[in-house]
Amino acid sequence: MGGGWDGRRSLFADVPPGKAELSVSLLGYETVSLTVELKAETEDSVRIAMMPSSFAMKEVVVVAENNKSGLSTSSSIGRQALDHLQATSLKDVLQLLPGNFLGSNPSLISTGQFRNRTLEADNNNAFGGSIVVDGIPLSNNANLNVEAGAFSTAGKGIDLRGIGTDNIESIEVIRGIASARYGDMSSGTMLIKSKVGRTPGRVLARIMPGIQQLYADKGFDLGRAGTLNLSADYAHGKSDPRYATDTYNRGLLSLIHSKNLADGRWAVTTRLGLKLIRDWSGADPGEPELVRGMYAQSRQYGITFSHSGRFGADRLLMRSLHYDIGFSYSRDDDYQVKMLAPAAHNAPVFNATGNSTQQAAILPSQYVGRGGTEGRPISFYVQLGDDFYLGQEGFLHRIAIGAELRSEGNLGRGFYNENPNLPLAQLRSRSFRDIPFLTQFSLYGEDQFDLKIGKTQLKVQAGLRWTLAQPGRTESLSSVMPRINAAYLPTRGLRFRFGYGISAKMPGLLYLYPDPGYLDMQNISATIDGTPYVVYTTRVYDLTNKQLKPMKNRKFEAGADVTLHNGMRFSVTAFHERVNDGFGTLTDEWIAPTVARWASSAVSVEDGKLAYDPQNPTSIDTVLHRIDRPGNCRRSVSRGIEYDFELGRIEATGTSFYLNGSYIVTRNNSSNKIYNTPVGSTTIEQKTMVVYPEGSSTSVDRRYSTALRIVQHIPSIRFVVSATVQAIFYEYNRTINIPEIPVGYVTVDRNHPGATVYVPLPRRSSPIPRLVSRGLWSRIRSTNRRSATCLKHGRRCGRSICA
Repeated sequence: MGGGWDGRRSLFADVPPGKAELSVSLLGYETVSLTVELKAETEDSVRIAMMPSSFAMKEVVVVAENNKSGLSTSSSIGRQALDHLQATSLKDVLQLLPGNFLGSNPSLISTGQFRNRTLEADNNNAFGGSIVVDGIPLSNNANLNVEAGAFSTAGKGIDLRGIGTDNIESIEVIRGIASARYGDMSSGTMLIKSKVGRTPGRVLARIMPGIQQLYADKGFDLGRAGTLNLSADYAHGKSDPRYATDTYNRGLLSLIHSKNLADGRWAVTTRLGLKLIRDWSGADPGEPELVRGMYAQSRQYGITFSHSGRFGADRLLMRSLHYDIGFSYSRDDDYQVKMLAPAAHNAPVFNATGNSTQQAAILPSQYVGRGGTEGRPISFYVQLGDDFYLGQEGFLHRIAIGAELRSEGNLGRGFYNENPNLPLAQLRSRSFRDIPFLTQFSLYGEDQFDLKIGKTQLKVQAGLRWTLAQPGRTESLSSVMPRINAAYLPTRGLRFRFGYGISAKMPGLLYLYPDPGYLDMQNISATIDGTPYVVYTTRVYDLTNKQLKPMKNRKFEAGADVTLHNGMRFSVTAFHERVNDGFGTLTDEWIAPTVARWASSAVSVEDGKLAYDPQNPTSIDTVLHRIDRPGNCRRSVSRGIEYDFELGRIEATGTSFYLNGSYIVTRNNSSNKIYNTPVGSTTIEQKTMVVYPEGSSTSVDRRYSTALRIVQHIPSIRFVVSATVQAIFYEYNRTINIPEIPVGYVTVDRNHPGATVYVPLPRRSSPIPRLVSRGLWSRIRSTNRRSATCLKHGRRCGRSICA
């Protein structure tokens, strides 16, 4: 619960008697947490002294701290750690988490996403990550800029380069089972708290290889009008300081106003943010003129607005009401100029947008394609919550309930080719405005209670969240997510933790409303008097999947925390996470349309137009075609152990030691079957495809890594220096590409025109029918095993065995 502020003190009314945990935070000061004993029907007063947060303090924390009191497995990163890290974006902060690889020097050139407990560059893991800034979740659900190349984050997570760290007060990364308050996520949750309140003005300049940054901020005390925080950030990055081939520019402006109303019982905060980002990749000015004109760029202009409030109602079932309102709009423009050389001579241009037959334009052997994507993602967010408590001393329930509404869409033009006959890509244009908004409505309830069992204590946090997406539509989908965290404290300094929960990520617009599928079949391909002619027939297919489901992650974890009398802390967590319905592309649907063809001898040119008898084709062929549509076909399992040790401090020298790391095993595959052409087949348009079982392409990764951080602190001169050594003791990768034997084949259904039939093969001991092949189906596996040890600033070394 929150307390009202009357200018001198914070007031809490009708607090039940017994022990209460009190946490006091103030911008620019160290957070103070303590336990107080409250008596019934008395007014208790607690005086708290707070120390300014600076490197002049006796103790500083410049690493990510493991959660010491909460029930979720999480890491807290404070302002001191961010200052010491010299992070230029949120991308750099992830290296502080247990098991995360330190990697190379900071860079703003490549995109970065928040991934949790995985060893692969898993787009679903990134898409399922949630970043919440001051109570407002950032979302990538309406990002449809797929054709942005290396700049694209559609179907992935938020690009962390666009979030600066200098105006952040604290970060909490929930790696385990999050509270029921947080939804539309399946992997991890990152909670960001911005600076709010009076602060001295400061100007920062950072210059490091490939990055220059300038930042300024100031927090003003407006008296009765509250406080106002202003911050401005500019960052410039290059891939190589010697060249101008890849550059990144970021400009951020933030205004945050806070005020207490109703005698301090109602605290409100209003935020306004502006963002300008330019990502550019092209040739160096020293390159030849033809090459200099080729480039790709991405521009993003964004605005965010939010308003949050907390009101101390002090009613039985309404102790503390809180709400969050958010709005964001972004103008995302991607553009490319690219030199293209078609693989085939006299290649046609297929750009029909409907079921039709028409003559195609012919591409030159080399040309310059120009085009891009215009996206206008927009989102609205409203959340209302109520926190109260029931019960009495010894068994007190802290209950939280709430409702949430999200709506996201895209008002952009979509993909376009400047010249349809000289396309950047042979894709059909589709306005993003024609795509419905994604609307989600959620309800949640959570109970947290402490139960004393003799001299021991049991803490439980149990919650339930329900989400309904696209209500009233045929593609409506819902999810129920139970979550529970528990901690048992048998004695002082020892805590056992257990947790189980389901988190779900709703599909974004990219999966809910995919572009139509186009099948282009050539009717005529002839060269007459040296001029090529192509006539083609287009068939359009709706790729919407009405059976699409949310992506659910089932998490289980158990751990133990030990705190010694000398301040040393040891935390170990074992976890198991499983996703059976990750987003991907279903590839198990086949059709067999027919197409009429005319030989060159049946075609002529009359008065400059192509002439042929449409009623008498030379032949009618059947084409075997696969329909690819979005679906829940990706599966992943992640399990392992994380540890975080605070090894104490040598008081005489001011030296502290921290050790963290993890052993993680991830396994990823697909529920799709694998399709290949028969051995020895040379026909371009296949009538038969060999089928391998699902899960045929499976990747297994394992890694055991640890990081030792040594922090030297000299308070008298406000000096902190740290050294980090990371070792990867074991790294393993195995990929199974093709199984031993096919399980069937897909071919044209002779009895039903346009349809296909799946024919299962006999078991392994039986011969394979001649229709498929007479040869042997070999078992082909690709194995790569590595074990390596590396230092952050050293070269990687190890041994490698490849078969």
